[in-house]
Amino acid sequence: MIPPAYNAFFAASAGAAAALVGLLFVAVSAAPERIAGPNAPIERRLVAASVLAQLSDAFFISLTSLIPAVAAGSFVLAFAVLYFVTSVPSTAGAVLRAQGIARRLRRATVLATSVAIYGWQASIGLSMLRTPDDPGLPYLLAVLLLILFGVSVIRAWELLGASRFGLMGRLSPLVDVDQDATPDEGGRRR
Repeated sequence: MIPPAYNAFFAASAGAAAALVGLLFVAVSAAPERIAGPNAPIERRLVAASVLAQLSDAFFISLTSLIPAVAAGSFVLAFAVLYFVTSVPSTAGAVLRAQGIARRLRRATVLATSVAIYGWQASIGLSMLRTPDDPGLPYLLAVLLLILFGVSVIRAWELLGASRFGLMGRLSPLVDVDQDATPDEGGRRR
């Protein structure tokens, strides 16, 4: 059970996650063929799927943590398993199909992030089930949510076409997607 002192944090987190998921849907609906359509580059589809998974994970963790007298650890663990099995295999397949070391490495950053986040989340969920009164676990869960938000916002920013610099910018799976796109009949890049 989550101590009541965390209720304001989890309520704000649920609201923020819901708002960000809504904004993601608006961004995708503005250019679905570029971001999530069947002809969109696989890197854009991977990033869009990972952002949606991470934000919805944050939403559901936050929302279920507000339910009084419920073992939140069971939900935290269940969501970790759910998002792991729905995102990791498809991302791993995309990594294996990538042509070239650089592209494979950049796609692998999405995979590594997912494995790390959902693995840590499962660990927190299991710990919450084993020792539900440990006062440090709700804090770790709150930190996990902040990381989910941080990674999601950065990836969403990239998804919209913003450039990043430095090592993390070079490891972005979207770093060369627009450069590789070929112009269509109207001179626009696909």
